[in-house]
Amino acid sequence: MPAVRAHFRALSKRSYKSSDVATVGRDWVALGVLYGGPLLVAAFGYHAKWAVTNLDQLLGGVALLVGGLMAAFGQVASWRAKLTEMQKAKPVSGASQRDHLDEATAHLLMAIYASIAFVVVASVAGNYLPKEPVVTVSSLVSGWTAVLVVIGGFICGLMVMVLSSLWTAYAESNEVPERMGGRH
Repeated sequence: MPAVRAHFRALSKRSYKSSDVATVGRDWVALGVLYGGPLLVAAFGYHAKWAVTNLDQLLGGVALLVGGLMAAFGQVASWRAKLTEMQKAKPVSGASQRDHLDEATAHLLMAIYASIAFVVVASVAGNYLPKEPVVTVSSLVSGWTAVLVVIGGFICGLMVMVLSSLWTAYAESNEVPERMGGRH
């Protein structure tokens, strides 16, 4: 799956600009937040015996999210194609903009895969989760809930990363002034 590989490469080979010096390295903060954060929350939820009782709303929300992610993928791919055409016509350095758009694309596709996994897990978990709030929650129920929390937290983390990459690409390609959060 090339999109999954691109997602991990984007996290392991990120470039940062600090005072005109570009460094390349693994983004440990993003990896920790993206993978460690949901696992910690899920572990707490499992220990606290959290239970999801209504999957209908979650499945509806994820279905809407997948539609939005697919539309966003089309927009970002179109933006990337236009950027490539502009740079062929008038050679200027836009490698950073392309990198941010490529990273956003990889994370968008990974979020779509994670959403599909969420739907599959939620469909299976629906057989084990209570239909109404219960007083005592079994380990099986809190286990399924923890898995859903991990996948949902991962999707949320990806969305934050996508928004950050899109903003940076937008700000660089449109020369957004520094007073508005850009670098110019």
